[in-house]
Amino acid sequence: MDLNSGFFEYCMVAALVLYAMSTVLTFFRVRHFGSFLIMAGFVVNLVALISLGYIGGDWYLFPMLDELRLIPAVMALLAYPVIRGKGRNEAMTVMGVLLLVTFIAVIVQTDPPMPSIKTKVMVASFFFLSEGVSAAFFLMSGALAFAALLVNSSVNESWNRLVLWGFVIFTLCQILGAIWAFIGWSYPFSWSTRHLSSASIWCFYGAAIHLRYVGMNTKSKALITIVGIIPVVFMVYHHQIIELLGVLI
Repeated sequence: MDLNSGFFEYCMVAALVLYAMSTVLTFFRVRHFGSFLIMAGFVVNLVALISLGYIGGDWYLFPMLDELRLIPAVMALLAYPVIRGKGRNEAMTVMGVLLLVTFIAVIVQTDPPMPSIKTKVMVASFFFLSEGVSAAFFLMSGALAFAALLVNSSVNESWNRLVLWGFVIFTLCQILGAIWAFIGWSYPFSWSTRHLSSASIWCFYGAAIHLRYVGMNTKSKALITIVGIIPVVFMVYHHQIIELLGVLI
């Protein structure tokens, strides 16, 4: 039995409410209930993603791995240990707000991704999975860096681990993307906006993880990590940004 778009929308609204309540409770330092709600939101979010794969009586992996829709779920998983742990309230609140923003971007995106001959290749699913996960790591690292600047003092570089693992996963994404491009389009790389933006992000974070070796102070490294959000947002949300600019202009 096919799951229609209405089921997906209901689940997404429910997940949004749970994420919002978790963010509010986290702001007021009600951590245990806040962590429970964010995991409940993740479960509902996951059900919604799985429902996207049911098309015409068959289930496809690709739609649920679409980076735009996958990122909030991964961000919720990354935020959970911070809420459960002893992280600063500012960090948890910033991460929660960023999660809500990315989630709302999913809800306003009405057209679900449709499988095609090229996306049925298994390497395509792994490519989108690695790209979505790495983007979530980079966005959350920027959120933690921003929170660190808010509290000032001797900033705890808690975002470094997210940057490092995001870079590792994004490196795998580049390899998988090249394989998929070769299978689907007969070339591993092209001088297109998509490929160039992806390559520039890899170079940016490759440089960022080596900043510790040049003696740069912590605040400057935090600013650079925050700036990294800009190209990631462009890569993931460029269609939405172009549409929005078209409406405004």
